[in-house]
Amino acid sequence: MRSPRAKVLTSVGLSIASGLLLTISFPLPDFSWLAWVSLVPLMFACRSGPVASCAAVGFLAGVVYVVGIYRWMFEIEAFNIAAAALLTAYLALYPMLWCAGLAIMRRSALPWAVTAPCLWVLLEYVRSNAGFLALPWATLAQSQHDNLLLLQLAQLVGEHGVTYFVVLGNTVIASILMQRRMTVVSIVGIVALGLAHTVGWGLLRHGVQSSATLTIAIVQPSILIEERDDIDLRITRLDAMTREAALSKPNLILWPETAVKDLSQDDRLRQRVINLSRNISTPLLIGASEFEKFEPTEQNNPPSTRAFNAAYLIDPYAPLADPYHKIRLVPFAEYIPLQNKINWPRWLVPTGFDTVEGRELKRFILANGVLIAPLICWEGAFESLARNAVQGGARIVAILTNDSWFGRTAQPHQHNRTALMRAVENRVPVVIASNTGPSEIIDPNGRILARAKTTFQREIIVAEVPHPDRTTLYTRFAGGIRVLLGAILAMVLLVGLFRRPLKAW
Repeated sequence: MRSPRAKVLTSVGLSIASGLLLTISFPLPDFSWLAWVSLVPLMFACRSGPVASCAAVGFLAGVVYVVGIYRWMFEIEAFNIAAAALLTAYLALYPMLWCAGLAIMRRSALPWAVTAPCLWVLLEYVRSNAGFLALPWATLAQSQHDNLLLLQLAQLVGEHGVTYFVVLGNTVIASILMQRRMTVVSIVGIVALGLAHTVGWGLLRHGVQSSATLTIAIVQPSILIEERDDIDLRITRLDAMTREAALSKPNLILWPETAVKDLSQDDRLRQRVINLSRNISTPLLIGASEFEKFEPTEQNNPPSTRAFNAAYLIDPYAPLADPYHKIRLVPFAEYIPLQNKINWPRWLVPTGFDTVEGRELKRFILANGVLIAPLICWEGAFESLARNAVQGGARIVAILTNDSWFGRTAQPHQHNRTALMRAVENRVPVVIASNTGPSEIIDPNGRILARAKTTFQREIIVAEVPHPDRTTLYTRFAGGIRVLLGAILAMVLLVGLFRRPLKAW
């Protein structure tokens, strides 16, 4: 019989193993197949012991996972140890609650193979929609970016539905290893996973039925942080690369987030960009700003004008349209949440922001009447924004981003995986125009049609993209689907909590 100390050390080791497996399932190094076993050690650690100890095990796994995934945050100068500790503690609460739930439901009427995926999905949904604390980043569904068959289920049940099957795979494997035999529940779980991939294969095979295409080019200028104040250097580089991109005869050329500054106020700059579009006879979708993220103003010295983060369509054959203003701002980087209600401590939030928040999504008209919806930076991580844009008629989603702040880390690669989910959920192409890369063009099934070779290199990316007219079940009925699935998951968890185990299990 093992000593209490040995049990604790075993639990700690299993917890750390799960945290590490979760981390390396994502970019980088992106061993996505490990996501299917990443929760197995954690489930072994929670197979016995009180709820409190299981919660502690989950919290430790969460800490390892959060530090591993979000280590790139320290590339930001303003990000300090205090902020890191709070972020880590907050995000580690979710695996902590999952493990506590496993302990509570150990002797329930339903086995973990039924309850564990439901609980994980509910917690993931809360984390993705928790107001200014929302962070729909590095979900288990996003780890499966190269599993095209499974991803197609997002057309029916969204990103969290894909996560469900990854957690189900983990619980089936854990169940077999714990009981050292195939049980009825394990067999049912394996059949469900097989059916999920079969349905995904059918959706993939018949997903895109469109012969209509547009050629899109992305300019990846790789404007470094130390170069951002040199306006002439920026526009000269963008001008030259755009003329080169125009040689491929695209229907649209994209520039990244904050490619130019003060476009609304600088008449000379604005006219130069308009003349460029006219000279190459090609519309430009460009990111523009009147501020720099992560560079706040002192609270005692507010800016004289409010700032914005915007996207403009420069059409050579039409007047300059009103820009799209970013709707979902980054908390503590573009605005201070609840600043009128919470007196944030200066050691946590030493400075303030004065950024304009957009009021509505915008769709620009391209050739042949095709609508394109711009999203800026991390807006692509929020499924509701892309879905609402497609419901409003958009057939292409363009994400303009600038991830240069995070250096040569995993952040831009993880960021792109959130965008890939938006393509599959809505069956529309998603175009990622990134300042330092990797820029990508993703087809409606989640295939990457074109990608920049590396980060921090100047590149031009061109691809022909389809724009299907049909929308997905999830795009049309996401609200109803979520309510239905939420009710089913809640019912399963309630049965698991309040009923005694059945002998058949």
